[in-house]
Amino acid sequence: MLADFTKTLDDASIVSFVRPVLDIAPVLDTFKEWGPTSDLTVKRLTAKLCRLLSVTGFLRPSDIHRIDDKRSHVTLGVLHLVIVAPKVKRAGRPIEKPCQIAPHTDPILCPVLAYSV
Repeated sequence: MLADFTKTLDDASIVSFVRPVLDIAPVLDTFKEWGPTSDLTVKRLTAKLCRLLSVTGFLRPSDIHRIDDKRSHVTLGVLHLVIVAPKVKRAGRPIEKPCQIAPHTDPILCPVLAYSV
């Protein structure tokens, strides 16, 4: 009976989420199609910045919403963000989450440039 169960498990196609295949080419193609960051509309600039921050800083939408713009700055080309009261808590109390994002060599894909515009 155990052998039948094991065989059934082997036969079933179990999808692993350990290393999912993610294709971000459509997003990159869209950014390149939109052109230089400085020429974007506010709506496109916001969409681009949110996508770049989520990917480069591993930030959730709720984290991006809680970025303190007054305390965030660019120093030596590196974007320093302060996320106030993120979802993660320590000892039941909200914390501040610092985040540093380095620039990208391609200006179209650079989150620091998108934030600075």
